[in-house]
Amino acid sequence: MRVYNGFMLFLATVVFITLGVLLILLSLDVITVDALVKDHSFKILIGGISFALLGIAEIIIAVQSLNKMPVVAFSNPLGEVRVAYDALEGYVKSLSTEIHEIKDAKPQVVAGRDGIEIHVRLVVERDVNLPELTSKFQDLVSRYVKDVMGIDSITAIKVYVQRIATRKDRSIQEENFSREENA
Repeated sequence: MRVYNGFMLFLATVVFITLGVLLILLSLDVITVDALVKDHSFKILIGGISFALLGIAEIIIAVQSLNKMPVVAFSNPLGEVRVAYDALEGYVKSLSTEIHEIKDAKPQVVAGRDGIEIHVRLVVERDVNLPELTSKFQDLVSRYVKDVMGIDSITAIKVYVQRIATRKDRSIQEENFSREENA
């Protein structure tokens, strides 16, 4: 799939550059449309058919890839269990609410060679010990994902502190929380 995507990217780049140069030459009257089409109508037809077929193939592949939801699979005595990456990401996000110093979390599950990696972008409160907080969060995620979801194939939990919340952020969150309670 990577080879195909690389080939399509290369082909699209070549086509766009060629069309761009061709349009520039046409607009400057360096070449005319008649001179371009005159001796090459069969080649243009073959090229058009080829690009149409590549476009149709690209659409088919895109639709097929939409149906393939990435999952983590493991076996139980009664059969295979599949956990969607989206479910795992939602679970990690819900775990972040258990640590009150974490204001927001955006997890992403990434497939690796030996298992999965969980990448999490955090917004944390200010004046917290970041090494201690991130270690606590990584331990929590690792323990719960292994114990509760039964997924042992975690190779890494990478944490990126995206932002440190300010007092203004805190008051906005409290205001939103009180609105939700009143609704």
